[in-house]
Amino acid sequence: ASSDSLLDRDLRRAQLLAVQAYRTDPTSLTRAALLRASLASPALRRVIPFAGRISVVEPSAEGRFIGVGLETGEVLSWDVAAAAPVSRLKLAQRVTALGISDDGVTLAAVDGLSVAVTTAFGPAAVALPAGQQPRAVTVAPSGQGIVVGSDDGTQHRLTLVNLTTRSQDTVPDPLAVEGPGTAEVRFLDDRRVVIEGGTIVIA
Repeated sequence: ASSDSLLDRDLRRAQLLAVQAYRTDPTSLTRAALLRASLASPALRRVIPFAGRISVVEPSAEGRFIGVGLETGEVLSWDVAAAAPVSRLKLAQRVTALGISDDGVTLAAVDGLSVAVTTAFGPAAVALPAGQQPRAVTVAPSGQGIVVGSDDGTQHRLTLVNLTTRSQDTVPDPLAVEGPGTAEVRFLDDRRVVIEGGTIVIA
């Protein structure tokens, strides 16, 4: 009751009281109060239900498009101005990383075993060197390329894929010399990629 009375005056305190109420006595009433306090935030724009648990979320650079990976292996993209997310890819298992282009058209995802990519022209194949398992992926802002970080337990690699020419090249991961290899990779622009503290330039 105290939480509900503060919703329009002191949202932070109302949320803290609702959390404490549920921790003290986890009933349907305190759970309802917790949900009311959580959904009262003016920052909350919309609640979108999914068919499975979300394992990874990745927004485009401008925040207009969002890529969502599920534990079921399904990958969806969502234009925040649209009503609902759209299913784009299906992987064999839990999605562990994904990337999305600025226009939301190109989407790439990995599940630890394989790489899945879709573009305006449909699915694109990415073949990693034998034994390499994908750990990280990013999509160029233009959607014309992706970079996949992978390893086989000892050798760490970065696979650079040009989706326009349908060509790719695999190089040693420069971070693997001093550590465990790339855990996260992200494009700064169409030619520069940040890999956990280092920057490589794509010719």
